[in-house]
Amino acid sequence: MGRNAAGSLIEDMPGEILEALKGSSEIELTVKGRASGRDIPRPVWFALSGDGRSLYLIPASGRKTQWYLNVKQEPKVTIRAGRESFTADAVELPQERFGEVVDAFRAKYGKRDIERYYPDIGKDDVAFEVRVPS
Repeated sequence: MGRNAAGSLIEDMPGEILEALKGSSEIELTVKGRASGRDIPRPVWFALSGDGRSLYLIPASGRKTQWYLNVKQEPKVTIRAGRESFTADAVELPQERFGEVVDAFRAKYGKRDIERYYPDIGKDDVAFEVRVPS
């Protein structure tokens, strides 16, 4: 069981969640505000791992991104794609895995858009992994 963005318990439906993720260009990422303690939703780009067991997140402005700072304090996040949602921990990936994450983003969104919307790639390489419920 997980919680939806409103905090209500939901039953995870892995197949439906994975299909919703595959059909989405962005997700709603909800983090806990480090100062306010409130749930803060925001749309973000993501990429799925090759096996579909994880999704990857890259903060657009690296370590200066507000949701990055919030996740560092409280790693539990809620992911919503369409009508499906789940709650899991966002785990910061080691530097040596950053290349595979960027490759997944480029494959999904194209090199030009990644360079345009993620200007700190190559300067501040940080990414997170969130496991999709199985």
